[in-house]
Amino acid sequence: MNAFLGAPQSSHYNSAKGAVDQLTRCFAVELAPHDILVNGVAPGFVETAMAVVNGVNEHETAEFQEFYVRRRRIPLARPAQPVEIATAVAFLASPACTYVTGQTLVVDGGLSITF
Repeated sequence: MNAFLGAPQSSHYNSAKGAVDQLTRCFAVELAPHDILVNGVAPGFVETAMAVVNGVNEHETAEFQEFYVRRRRIPLARPAQPVEIATAVAFLASPACTYVTGQTLVVDGGLSITF
């Protein structure tokens, strides 16, 4: 999500994410003649150890619950489970994915469509 949205105090982080998105498109064009597909996945909030800062799960804070859950900034009103991101990656790596290249699949519970 940070590849596509601006945020204060995050220019270096968001720029790096945006660069990966552009790199995905460029590699897709460069590698297409070799029948190599290149795609990316852009996850939103995910229930991982990274969500725990100083012993506090940021997804359980009052601020997160109010802004992202109760106000439905994440339309699905929850962070993803790791398996939900893995499922998207598995599709892109599967034999069923034969004509998708140069895309970044946003797996964020709808967060990016609410801003």
